[in-house]
Amino acid sequence: LFQSLKPFTDPDINQLMAGIPITPTLRGLIREIAGGHPALLQIAGALLYRELKTGKVPDAQAFARDFEGQTRQIFETIWKRCSEVEEALLMLMALFKLNGRLHNQKHFDLRGIEVIFSQHQRELTNLAEQGVITNRKEQGMIISHQDLLFTSSIMQRWVIQEIWQTNHQLLENRQKVFLNLLSHSQAHQVTKAIKWLWQHQKTVKTAVEWVSKVLAAFS
Repeated sequence: LFQSLKPFTDPDINQLMAGIPITPTLRGLIREIAGGHPALLQIAGALLYRELKTGKVPDAQAFARDFEGQTRQIFETIWKRCSEVEEALLMLMALFKLNGRLHNQKHFDLRGIEVIFSQHQRELTNLAEQGVITNRKEQGMIISHQDLLFTSSIMQRWVIQEIWQTNHQLLENRQKVFLNLLSHSQAHQVTKAIKWLWQHQKTVKTAVEWVSKVLAAFS
């Protein structure tokens, strides 16, 4: 279903959710975690309906747990279908997004690495067409990392988890990919950032945590 349908546009999503009696905050949450992915929207809608039809206060913890559980295969499939270059771009996107959230807590430097995005427009366009990321730049304009968002915020969490699960052999393999894309010093910067993520998982988990948003939206 996910691969057979194009990502839904904003009007499509509005029409899909028009019949669900939810608050603007909850509607915004669904858009954030599902984006325009048809399968993700279907799962989110079904879980939301399950919670609302009871007539009781929705169970935010159950919604968050079940959404992550039921969408895991989708995100895994998305990741497996990415090329090595696309995986590298998604990892760098995740690192840049963290860069903005961690503020003074971070201890890695990505300055100069953003050039990789301007050099791989085709891969970024492909990811956007698949609905993995959202490009806010007008068509035909050069895409920079500031123009890009993960269509689903959960996808960013998935990419970070993939970084955490990278063992030393995988890290060496990824270093080879980054060396094909970046200079030696830039590849070293990325490796240093990945190692920092390994060592500070608690800090990173707090930065990308989303259950509190579910609790707030359901309250």
